[in-house]
Amino acid sequence: KAAFQQAMVPYARGTIAMFSSLNIAKDAASDISGIKNPLDLRKIGSLIYVVKELPKLITNFSSSTKSLIGMGKANNIETDSLSNIEIPT
Repeated sequence: KAAFQQAMVPYARGTIAMFSSLNIAKDAASDISGIKNPLDLRKIGSLIYVVKELPKLITNFSSSTKSLIGMGKANNIETDSLSNIEIPT
C-alpha cells in the first residue's frame, strides 16, 4: 500500500501537467482566429507541440492509469475512482 501511495504523487503531477498543457493548447487554438499578422503565428507553437505529442500523451496517461489500477487491485486498494476518469473539455 505504501508503494501505491508513493506512485500517486508522480501520477498526480503528470495528470496536472497534462491538463495544464491541454488548457494552454486550447487557449492557443482560440487565439488563432484573431491572428492577422503572419509574425504572430509564433504564438501557436504550444498548440502545434501539444497536437504533435497528443497521441503519446494519451497513450502514456492510459498506460499509467491502468498500471496504477492494477497495482491497487493487487493490493486490495479501492480504485473505482481511477477507472472513471473523464478528460474535461
